Amino acid sequence: VDNAMSSIFIQKEGDNSKPTLSYRWFSRIQAMCSWRVLKVVAAITVASLVLLAYYLYLDKRYIVDEVYEGTKLRELTLKEKVTIRVVAPRNLDDLTKFMLEYSICQPVHEIQIVWLHEQNHPDESHFKYQHTHSKVRFIDTYGFSPYDSLYQDVKADTQSILLVDADVFIPCKDLAFAQSVWRSSQNSLVGAFPRHLQWDKDKASVSGWSTLISQGQYSLMLPAAVLLRSEYLQSMSTSVVASDKWTLPAQFREYVNNNAQCADLALPLWAIAAATHSSQVGKALGFEGKIPTESIKSLGEMKVGAFFPPTTPPPPIWIDLPGLDVVGGVELSAPKAVSGEAKTGAQRGNALAPRKLPLRPEQADKCVTELTRLLELSKSNIPVGVYKSTVASTHWVW
Repeated sequence: VDNAMSSIFIQKEGDNSKPTLSYRWFSRIQAMCSWRVLKVVAAITVASLVLLAYYLYLDKRYIVDEVYEGTKLRELTLKEKVTIRVVAPRNLDDLTKFMLEYSICQPVHEIQIVWLHEQNHPDESHFKYQHTHSKVRFIDTYGFSPYDSLYQDVKADTQSILLVDADVFIPCKDLAFAQSVWRSSQNSLVGAFPRHLQWDKDKASVSGWSTLISQGQYSLMLPAAVLLRSEYLQSMSTSVVASDKWTLPAQFREYVNNNAQCADLALPLWAIAAATHSSQVGKALGFEGKIPTESIKSLGEMKVGAFFPPTTPPPPIWIDLPGLDVVGGVELSAPKAVSGEAKTGAQRGNALAPRKLPLRPEQADKCVTELTRLLELSKSNIPVGVYKSTVASTHWVW
């Protein structure tokens, strides 16, 4: 070994001279880099990476849905916000999960929780989180019928209300988008669970999911997740006075109140009747003129995304409009994705998942036949949405 090089690492054998300057500095560096120091450095590095990942998680969860002007967060106006109304599930943990998802959304002005359980509801402060944007209000309805519980005449500060089931979750960015869609046509129902009415002369029936897909049409939007003007909801309440502009026809109200199982169908049919100026309802509301071209809108018609309907989706159902890259929920085996690559494993939910009515087919048919009769609705005055499909994607178009 060359003597000049060996002086850096070792002393030559038999050499009793003092270590060279290079060797002394190397020894100090070697001492500093002991295993103990290396462990500390490794621990600090791991902790830094964990902290960075946590902040990236917070950034994704709390910031991406917010609206900024420059670098400052802009407060949304009431016109840009929505009130959510949900029936509280029996399990408080399920309600907590629901609140965690929605209360952080900037477009949510208030969450109204319909509490129909015997035990006292938790305090509103229980649902205050670090990044909470929304207010919380409980509506006590213990002892009321299921119909009266949901359609309480509780005023909302916002122009629109989102009726949503406790097991349906909509990402904040898509909720803001849905609200903007609704603002463009405020007589519309904007939702995610369409159905279609079939007619046999004057009798109507609710088609199943497979029929809806095969026929490529829809005409109802179930209130499992539907955005609508607050007057529609308030008018369904039994406490609304007869002189109110949005009061339901008396026979219609009586039928729904005595047949609470029909409420899921009553709301969209009543909204359609109001929006399409059907004769009886049109007179009651002071409407005259031709049938408008909008009364039902699906979120999916506004964004193109892959759509693979499962047959029996387990809760919770997640709604994510942009496409396949969603956050959780329904497992299903999918055909080819937008990219052309086959999806494997847990393929997750989408904007237009099937959802079963809480009625047997014959019950649903009886409800819709009687409700359409009372509202003087027929095949000629219920607008129909058109379902279109391509190889790459499926979407809903008005």
